[in-house]
Amino acid sequence: MDEKLDRFLKPVELAKALGVSRCTVYALVRKGVLPQGVRLGRSRRWSIAAVKDALSRCELGVAHE
Repeated sequence: MDEKLDRFLKPVELAKALGVSRCTVYALVRKGVLPQGVRLGRSRRWSIAAVKDALSRCELGVAHE
């Protein structure tokens, strides 16, 4: 797997990459558009690969699991 896809993003980094606010990131998680992410202590991080997969599913109109 590509090393960059293996990286994890903080909420602020993910929001910046998506061009949305941090609150919108959490709203997209609640709606099932984005994955829950991984808990690291009190923090949450998102795998770039998991986010890309979730967004490609949305573009293809595939139902969320």
